[in-house]
Amino acid sequence: MSLKFTRHVTRPLIALLFGTAFAANSIGHSQTPFNLALRHPFTPFETHGGIHNPYISIDDSAQIAAANNLGLLIYTGAEWNLVPLPNGTQSRSVWAHGGQVVCGGQGFVGVYSENTNTREAEWTDLTDSIQAISGPIEDVWRLYGQVNGPHYQVIIATSDFMGAFDETGAYREWQAGPIVNAFESSVGFGVQTLDSLFVFNNKGLIERKLQAPEDCRIEGLIWENSLSPPILFTHRRGIFELKQEEWKPVRSPLSEALKSARVNCILKHQRRWFIGTSENGILATSDFHQYEIGHNTRTGLTSNTVLDLKSDENGNVWVAMEGGIELLRYSWPHRIPSTLAQEKVVGYSSLHLDNGEVYWGTSQGLLHQKNESVEVRSIGEVNGPIWSLKKASTDFWVSHPNGAGFLIDDVYYPLVKDEGCWNMWPSESNTRWYIGTYNGILQVRHDPEAVNLAERWIVEGRMKGFEESTRFLGQDQDTTWWVTHPYRGAYHLALHEQKREIEVIETYGEEHGFPQPLQVNLCSIDGAIRFATQRGFYRFDPASNAMVIDRNGLTQWVNSEGAFQRLIEDPNGGLWVFEGTEIAHIPLGGSALIKDQSIGIAPMQLSRPIAPFESLEFMPDGRVCVPIETGFVYLDPNRMLAPENAPEVSISNIRHLNASDRRSLPLTSIIELEAGMHALEIQLRSLNSNWLGIQRYQWRIKNVSPAWSHPTPSPNINLSGLEPGNHRLEFRTFIHNNLTGPVRHQNFYIAPFWYQRTSIQGLGLLALVWLFYFYLRRNRQILQAEHKLEKAVQIRARRETEANLEASIKATEAALQKELEDTQKRQLAMKNKELASVTMNLVQKAQLLQTLETGLSEIKPHVPDQESIKIDQLVRIIHDGGKLDDAWEQFTEQFDQVHIEFQQRITERFPHLTKNDLKLCTYLRMNLSSKEISTLMFVTVRAIEVSR
Repeated sequence: MSLKFTRHVTRPLIALLFGTAFAANSIGHSQTPFNLALRHPFTPFETHGGIHNPYISIDDSAQIAAANNLGLLIYTGAEWNLVPLPNGTQSRSVWAHGGQVVCGGQGFVGVYSENTNTREAEWTDLTDSIQAISGPIEDVWRLYGQVNGPHYQVIIATSDFMGAFDETGAYREWQAGPIVNAFESSVGFGVQTLDSLFVFNNKGLIERKLQAPEDCRIEGLIWENSLSPPILFTHRRGIFELKQEEWKPVRSPLSEALKSARVNCILKHQRRWFIGTSENGILATSDFHQYEIGHNTRTGLTSNTVLDLKSDENGNVWVAMEGGIELLRYSWPHRIPSTLAQEKVVGYSSLHLDNGEVYWGTSQGLLHQKNESVEVRSIGEVNGPIWSLKKASTDFWVSHPNGAGFLIDDVYYPLVKDEGCWNMWPSESNTRWYIGTYNGILQVRHDPEAVNLAERWIVEGRMKGFEESTRFLGQDQDTTWWVTHPYRGAYHLALHEQKREIEVIETYGEEHGFPQPLQVNLCSIDGAIRFATQRGFYRFDPASNAMVIDRNGLTQWVNSEGAFQRLIEDPNGGLWVFEGTEIAHIPLGGSALIKDQSIGIAPMQLSRPIAPFESLEFMPDGRVCVPIETGFVYLDPNRMLAPENAPEVSISNIRHLNASDRRSLPLTSIIELEAGMHALEIQLRSLNSNWLGIQRYQWRIKNVSPAWSHPTPSPNINLSGLEPGNHRLEFRTFIHNNLTGPVRHQNFYIAPFWYQRTSIQGLGLLALVWLFYFYLRRNRQILQAEHKLEKAVQIRARRETEANLEASIKATEAALQKELEDTQKRQLAMKNKELASVTMNLVQKAQLLQTLETGLSEIKPHVPDQESIKIDQLVRIIHDGGKLDDAWEQFTEQFDQVHIEFQQRITERFPHLTKNDLKLCTYLRMNLSSKEISTLMFVTVRAIEVSR
């Protein structure tokens, strides 16, 4: 993809730069204080290359190319790729343009590009064509490109010759060797031979020839116009100035420093010149006389040996060096104070005075700096951390864990001892100040007219009624006060100065409307109190005596329910919002909320604030000082990143992972794939140096799922298992939930399988209709047969049920009959037993009577007659008693229960039978013997036998 090329007037190792004239009267001018940009290092592990990086080139939004001792390094915004040179040697120089990279190495010159179909590396080797004209190539250590519309030419320099070739590969030699060095200039290109300096125009014609300084290698030439003298930068002899056709050494601190630091490259960046050296990293100058040490190993740079510097279209600087490659984010609003870059401290508070003095409150104590050009020194009487620094009236107050006091001429005068103090705030009358402590609020009286220091500030004592930690205190518009504790909520207070008392009106927490988790920080905007929480900004509603979300004003710029830490108003009325890992600036230009203002973003992932509830300092020059985990960082509101400039993303390659060769697919508007299962790897590209290191990627396929994928730093999207049909893959860059890049898309069409084609589906539909008709017909027949069979089965089942029921009834009846018979038998046996018992009683009774009768008859002859008469009477009574009918009736009743209706039946059959005959029949029925019967009937046995 062809992108606009911007030529940067820089070069690695040797640079000829132009722009600011150097004149004698400029020496000694003062400089603007130099501060360091944030760094983004790329180690050899990340680049996949070696440690030696002599050259770097920027193809703006397309790619970054770097020469490396293992080959050619290519960076497209997501990851580095190492491309070996065809001859396997080191890469010495590169120039990137229009998606191509011209590369010079050991014995090699060629053009690298990617095949648009396969995305494989392709080299156009120009070595032979150049050697045919200029002879053998040892090392191509310089490459410079010139662009003229669709055409370009590349100037190459070796130790033996210098020449140029165009986009067609046509080569022409400019200068034969030996060549000491080569460089660009505003009028063409410079070439240093053993004793001369030639300046060529763009057509390869010599414009001027000068005598070269003796015993030096020229690394850069600045020559603005014919009215200003040219200036030479040499590798190890400092700076030279041309006077009366003779090079004179310049005597200046910068020139002396460069003699030992050894110049490798020069870059004009904004209003400064950056000089890359071999021994001292990057030096910065604005007048070529004085200088400041910029980035080096002491301030965090990977190496002091800087071999090349380039700036991109965003104004960021790319550094190629021994040991790696780094990006210096000069387009970001962040600047690290250079004098603090070497201090290993955590920042907490700062105070910049109008006269240039700076006080730094750090984890190690209080530091003081007279101005930014001198080293900082420690004020030893105050130990860290320094929670706050504040100018109160004409004095400078310091609050720390051991107390609070004020500074005069760098001497600390303690006022509060042995009690942790957070900060101090003026009362409404300004005659008293409040010091927030770990355990409440102290009241201090201030007399600005007092000459004696001991009388200027007097601690009147602790205000009674409130003993909570008071880190943030603010007065509301109704003259009441608020104190917030990040994890406890907000306290509404009434402060009474005269009584030195505090009335706690109410304490507000989750039950009063604050969201969970409870992280509340007080903010004051135009005198009105607001509360920053994890679910947006809240305000106090007196009518409901509760906290309600504040949806007015800020909702047009920020998410009303975002996770905010602070909201701070600057002196110009602008608002600074802490949210997540970003600080946002809304330049309102006053407290009125004006529409159509552009919000600015300062990403803080690389310079994290120590805590979300620390404050900002608004400096006299308009910048903002933010305490961070590694010290402090300045934010320039004029350099804030715009959300609308969030990084765009494009597809660099699509690989078909199912293919045996894992081939790349052509990047067309719609990628058509054959029927089948496909696994694709989509490689994204987003080269925007403003967002490197913090951007992530998201994607979705709406017809599969409308939700975006989880943000990931990987630029690769793996797709598999897509159904046949049309699919629209959408993708974008992601900074945070409220800041994403433009949505881009790629369409895919997956052909249906043969059975999914329309014709096949039509035939299939006809076959399906016929099969359905056949099915209905066959199913009808089957249903009829099943109905008949079911009916027969039902009849058979009913018959079987009836038979079973009948058998069951019979079995039940038989069981009942048997049970009845058994019962009757048992009853009959019992009755027989009872009848036998009665019969035996009768027999025994009859026998007893007979015995008595016989006994009486035997004793009769032996008694007197009168007594004999009595015996006869007894015998008659006994004889008549045996014939009593009562006993017989009882016996008959028992007999009838056993032998049912026996007497009735025999009487009906033999009506002529007498009563004695019935008795005889009854006794015979009972199987009594003749003797037993005769006893019962009081007759002889013979009579019984005859009667039978």
